[in-house]
Amino acid sequence: MAKTEKVRIQVLFSEDTPKGRFQDALYYTEDEYKNVKQSDKDKEKKKRKDNWLAIVSAPPVEVSAEERIAHIQSQIDELEAQKTKLGRR
Repeated sequence: MAKTEKVRIQVLFSEDTPKGRFQDALYYTEDEYKNVKQSDKDKEKKKRKDNWLAIVSAPPVEVSAEERIAHIQSQIDELEAQKTKLGRR
């Protein structure tokens, strides 16, 4: 059986923003790249940049010490359960 390779076209883009430089890439198959409109590529670039800006601009989430301890304890409990499962093998 012959191995088929999927060729992907990478479109790199970057833009300076008030929060720093945003860099990303769009990936297309050869057929997709031939058929996609520039306006659609531009919309996708804007959507990705806007999503990134929303994330880096969001205020930090306040987490109390009790919430942090509870979260850490749940991680410890999960690791202990996994350790027990592995020990039974």
